[in-house]
Amino acid sequence: MEKAMSDVYTEYGERKDYHLTVTVKNNLLLSMMKARGIETVAELSRQTGISQKVLGDYLRLLRSAYNSQTKSINPSVERLCEFFGCLPDHIFPEEHLHTPLETNTSSVEVSMEELKSIPGLMGPSPEDVLIGAEVNNALDAVLDTLTARQKDVVRMRFGLDGREHTLDEIAIEYGIGRARVLQIEAKALRLLRGPSRADVLRNVLGRDDP
Repeated sequence: MEKAMSDVYTEYGERKDYHLTVTVKNNLLLSMMKARGIETVAELSRQTGISQKVLGDYLRLLRSAYNSQTKSINPSVERLCEFFGCLPDHIFPEEHLHTPLETNTSSVEVSMEELKSIPGLMGPSPEDVLIGAEVNNALDAVLDTLTARQKDVVRMRFGLDGREHTLDEIAIEYGIGRARVLQIEAKALRLLRGPSRADVLRNVLGRDDP
């Protein structure tokens, strides 16, 4: 006779909606590789002469830097240190200099709320996308009331296009002096603090001051 669903939940516990697999990797070694422009284990293997299998184990932390029996550094790790010009603890976490992981993967059941708590795992929600678009449109509308140069200076100074620029960078871009850049910025900010523009910015940014 088949068990009722309630009996199954009682026996095994309530199941969560998602099955999450976590993979642990050696970020210290990965960072060294990226700093050298090395994207793959195969490329690192070609440059160091160390087998891909051994390098793969180091990246997965399934092999430690030191030999567990002799307590001496593994020759391949010594070669890596020579190649990168570093010490073993620069490419291995301290906890795994002498002790490797038994496995670098693990699985767990999680809820949506638990998934959301993991940084970078969940993309922006539709609400966040809409809010972001609304803010960008409002900013563009307000900045469009400035002159082209004022708009560009504000965007560059405050990193509205992704990166904040220095006074020197803007001065070189437009072939003007630092003092002139400051004058343009100051006038643009005075205009943005005007009642009509400030009200728009307060509405979309939720702030008392523009």
